[in-house]
This record gives sequence, structure tokens and C-alpha cells, in this order.
Amino acid sequence: MTTHVVGDAWDRFCKGKKDMVCKAFRDVGITLPIDGIQDHQLQIKGIPSTSFVIGDGSVDPEPESADSISGAELETFYRSSSPWG
Repeated sequence: MTTHVVGDAWDRFCKGKKDMVCKAFRDVGITLPIDGIQDHQLQIKGIPSTSFVIGDGSVDPEPESADSISGAELETFYRSSSPWG
């Protein structure tokens, strides 16, 4: 019974809120083409579009070694990415 109710609710949500779901996927880049032609459409809440660093996909950068990251850099990263401020 519960799965039918949830399934029906999901169907109604997808049909009634299709535009909202499509916009949300576009805003975070899920449905944007990988060639970067529409990267200007990225709109992630809380992140200014001027701070995006988007590569062109033609170069695979060498990953940074964990040994080269200082403890202070990690602490800054974790504090800035924490949802609790």
C-alpha cells in the first residue's frame, strides 16, 4: 500500500513540477552539455558565478598529492565547506 501511495505521489510530482525539476538540473549542470557551451547557465545557490573554475575538458590536470596539502589548507577547506558555518 505504501509503495503505491509513494509511487503515485512521485508520478504526480514529476508531472506537475517537471519545469522546476528540469530547471534545477540545468542550474547545477546535470543536464548541460559537456562541451561547456552553456556553462553560463550554472546557478548554484550560495556560490557566486564569478567563483566557478570550469575547465575546458581537453586537459586532464595532474591531481594534487595529499602530501602537498598543508593542515591549515585542509582546515580552511573543511570550515568553508561545512553546512554549519
